[in-house]
Amino acid sequence: MSKSYIIATDDIRTGTWNIRTENLKPFQSQLLIGFTGEPPVVTFDNLSFGYELRDSSSSTISQGSFPREGQNYVNTEADEAQWIESINLITIPETDYNLHMWCVNGGNRFEKDFTFTTPRPTQPFASWTYDSETYKWNPPVEYPNDGELYLWNEDTQSWDVDTGE
Repeated sequence: MSKSYIIATDDIRTGTWNIRTENLKPFQSQLLIGFTGEPPVVTFDNLSFGYELRDSSSSTISQGSFPREGQNYVNTEADEAQWIESINLITIPETDYNLHMWCVNGGNRFEKDFTFTTPRPTQPFASWTYDSETYKWNPPVEYPNDGELYLWNEDTQSWDVDTGE
């Protein structure tokens, strides 16, 4: 299973944020924050940056500012995007979010808002129904509660004892 990413890259030369999702999934995504610029190394001028994740009611879900105390960003190691920070974001399925990114470098401030909607979890079987209050897929027949292990059989719409084969 591959990870879910929100990738935010700022071009220090132009101050332009490029924000995109990659394999977006519900519940958890990694926010990768990076910078590009003049090759071969991007040099920073008193760089600071941050993010704020808000839901559709504009409530702040997560936020962060960098550098952290005692930290200083000098430059990148190459001309390709350098992920300076990686933040774990917790999200709810089928929810609209606004990600606000900002950066200050050399006294110039660059900002961008990015909106996205997290998908619902993948449906495990065609017969299962989604419960939007618990964020879970439910089978048409309840899982037996007799201490045995079972596997769902979509053809018979029933639970088969897991024989381990």
